[in-house]
Amino acid sequence: TRCAPAALCHSLLQAPGALRLPRLQFPRMASRRATPLRHQPRRNRDWRPFFQGALVVLAGCLVYANSLAGPFLFDDQRAILDNPTIRHLWPLTDALHPPAQSPMAGRPLANLSLAVNFTVGQLQVTGYHVWNVVTHLLVALTLFGLLRRLLSSLPTGADGRHPGDNVAAACALIWVAHPLTTEAVNYLTQRTESMAALFCLLTLYAAVRAQESRRRAAWIAAAAAFQLCGVA
Repeated sequence: TRCAPAALCHSLLQAPGALRLPRLQFPRMASRRATPLRHQPRRNRDWRPFFQGALVVLAGCLVYANSLAGPFLFDDQRAILDNPTIRHLWPLTDALHPPAQSPMAGRPLANLSLAVNFTVGQLQVTGYHVWNVVTHLLVALTLFGLLRRLLSSLPTGADGRHPGDNVAAACALIWVAHPLTTEAVNYLTQRTESMAALFCLLTLYAAVRAQESRRRAAWIAAAAAFQLCGVA
């Protein structure tokens, strides 16, 4: 037996034309099964510049491999054999003040490099030649990096690579193997030319990086420091 209020409500709902309450529909809960993530295709790193740089180094080593036993020549007598300021590294003020009548006069960094060679190997000529060859290789690599930066604005090819890399590598290969550079490498005293070229190219490289890097102040400071070393 129903109570009066309940029976009245039931009769109203069952009567024709009675008010129909809408059926509530609850949204379906999302499935707990995790959808697999779509892996973005990894962009392969372009190793070609590293191989090109290694080719430049290999070419330079092959070209100057037979020069490591060359004797002291001409100004090497006064710059190395008769130079008392390269006989010790400390204090540095001595190595940075070459004799006034020496070919190293006014070139403190070059004289300091001779002092390093003397400290390591005394008057063994091979160490002096190794320094010259390594400096020459660094010049070629710096030239390669500088040209790559300058030519990076060229449109890319169909394979997504910059054609400037090949141009930069070709220029560096010509530089490292050109006969006109042999004097600055084989003639020990003429390391002054190679070191000046290295610091000048490093100055230009740092200046280019300063235009495109967020650490602009650091690259500008590096360019100024390289420039000072280039004239030292």
